[in-house]
Amino acid sequence: MKTHSIFTLFFFLMANWGLLQAASIDSANAYLGQPRPGDTPVIFAPGIFGSMQNHIAERFLFSNDGKELYCMDGSGLQIRRYAFIDDRWNDMGTVVSNCFAPTFSANEDTLFYHCTSGPNYNIWYSVREGDSWSAPQALSPNQMYYFQKTGLGNRYAGKENGPNSVGQWDLYRITYDGSQYQFHNMGIPLNTTNNDVEFFIAKDESFMVLGANEAVPFGSGRDLYISYKINGRWSNPKSLGSKINDGPVNKWGPFVTADNKYLFYTRGDVPHFHTYWVRFDRLLDSLRTTNFVPYQLNTIPNIVIKALEPFSYTIPEDVFIDDNGIESLHFEVEMANGDPWPEYLDFDPQTRTLSGMFSDLGQLYLKITVTDQEGFQLSDRFYLEANTFTGTESECLQRAVSLAPNPAFGLVTIQGVEAARVKRCSVLSASGQLVKQYDSFSQSLDISSLAKSVYYICLQLDTSCVTKKLVVQ
Repeated sequence: MKTHSIFTLFFFLMANWGLLQAASIDSANAYLGQPRPGDTPVIFAPGIFGSMQNHIAERFLFSNDGKELYCMDGSGLQIRRYAFIDDRWNDMGTVVSNCFAPTFSANEDTLFYHCTSGPNYNIWYSVREGDSWSAPQALSPNQMYYFQKTGLGNRYAGKENGPNSVGQWDLYRITYDGSQYQFHNMGIPLNTTNNDVEFFIAKDESFMVLGANEAVPFGSGRDLYISYKINGRWSNPKSLGSKINDGPVNKWGPFVTADNKYLFYTRGDVPHFHTYWVRFDRLLDSLRTTNFVPYQLNTIPNIVIKALEPFSYTIPEDVFIDDNGIESLHFEVEMANGDPWPEYLDFDPQTRTLSGMFSDLGQLYLKITVTDQEGFQLSDRFYLEANTFTGTESECLQRAVSLAPNPAFGLVTIQGVEAARVKRCSVLSASGQLVKQYDSFSQSLDISSLAKSVYYICLQLDTSCVTKKLVVQ
């Protein structure tokens, strides 16, 4: 690719530094010779890029030695390369058009980017050929966003409506079997019901910077968070703080330099946005030692036991996750409707074990609350049911019964059980309070008097209780 100078960049640097000495990531000439930021973000190179609208979006990419810069230029979706050669910074021209968000492979011999053209392709790449790059090649026919490959050889990307999705836009780890790509959802806590495709992952996979907290449809503001890999699991993301997340303004395109010293990101909304940078290594280390807020990874299933037999049930370790260690959580169980705790039940908060014995058939609606060392709380609700069925028989009956339609309004039909078997039918609120009871039961229930909310339909059968969730619209 032919080397030529961009006038704005050339005269700015010449006026301030003349012929620069060889640049490295630690030298004064790196980062276009810009004064280094502190803990408060500042616009990067305002004298060079400040007057350009839409000059850089999605990602700002420096090479490991600080001698190359890749960004989208002011004329539109063109990835441009700048390089420190012959003692000065030079504009090396356009690498590729109609593309943005460049990222390197670990050894920087491959440049990946997101393109807006082509038949159903999103991620393309070029291979380094001496001092230039090869023609663009499509990576995969699969739709992906912000593809990144780490030094461990793992591939990551965002994807819309992918397999096992948590929300509409999720993060995925990607494997390749030589013929096709497989997408593995990274799950909670990285993925939420919001837009979760913005991210930067360190080449050693020790941390990840995430753009999160933006609802779909877009435009509600996005903040930047950090997640650490702890014992092979990604931690609950933490906010990067109020200096970076300074209000309901979009922040995106995070990039961290190879020495973890600086974070680059784009801030603002079209057409008024700029790329900022901030000292990052101190923040990276300090947030690692602050409290991790617990989160719920899995739900507690309804527990089915046999009446007149002692039982014991331990809350699994993978229901509530605290990256500080599960031993830092305090567990408490109570009646969900506020009733006194039954004398025939016991809960050990140290072992998370619920035990006791039911003297008759019945069903209890319980609430479990966990509190971390700084007072943050999470709770979940579940049913404890005693009947004469074995667990397998009761589970089969629970699966057989269904409500239609659901959501519903006016009438709802109970399917999968004969009306003659139902001794009592009750409607409970989401908190376990009795809302309505039907003295006579038929397959169809009149629910027209119920307000819009979530309820539980409880059917008392001969030897068991069946509970089904109902949404009234």
